[in-house]
Amino acid sequence: MAQGILDQYCVHGNMELEDIRELYFKDLWARSFFQNVIDLDIFYRFDMHDLIHNLVQSVAQGECFTVKSANTKDISENVRHLTFLEAGQNVSTTLQKLNKVRTITADRIDIDESFL
Repeated sequence: MAQGILDQYCVHGNMELEDIRELYFKDLWARSFFQNVIDLDIFYRFDMHDLIHNLVQSVAQGECFTVKSANTKDISENVRHLTFLEAGQNVSTTLQKLNKVRTITADRIDIDESFL
């Protein structure tokens, strides 16, 4: 939704984005992109099919990156979405050179106050 992929007006009339998202999800589910789907009312829990997961990783290679250790040096300057796997990493030096990053996902990371 945040990337502007869901076309609210051209295809679906005047539907809310959340309803359009639901239509897309159920369509992909029906086509077996997702498996073991559990509807938990406010969200779904599911597994992505292995082949789809591999395809997505290949396509998103330049935009998404998973940092497995604080010493990672091979992050592309074009990366937009970062995931930090190690808790307690100090990521300030990593983030300073990455000015195109839009999302950061981590359980717990350390950021120098000077970076903020």
